[in-house]
Amino acid sequence: MKVKITQKHIEEGSRGDPYKCPVALALQECGLFDMPCVIGRYAIERAWGKAWSGLRRYLPKTAFLWIVKFDEGGIGEEFEFEFDRTFGAAISTD
Repeated sequence: MKVKITQKHIEEGSRGDPYKCPVALALQECGLFDMPCVIGRYAIERAWGKAWSGLRRYLPKTAFLWIVKFDEGGIGEEFEFEFDRTFGAAISTD
């Protein structure tokens, strides 16, 4: 699925915040994740219960590099990337 990071996501996003990263906001808006968290090369679906668990999916390198630039204070520009929600693994921190 194609994910587009818009100016709205950039303006509402927060540097260094994995929950309010523009990429996380775009993934949520697309309906790919209900509560995304973006850490490194991963997009993680947060699920709360007895212990934290969720689905971890790899982000494309272009998305990861955009996040690094944005977090380091660079000007984020609109862009889009192809996201494969099936590429990753289930995780648990029990």
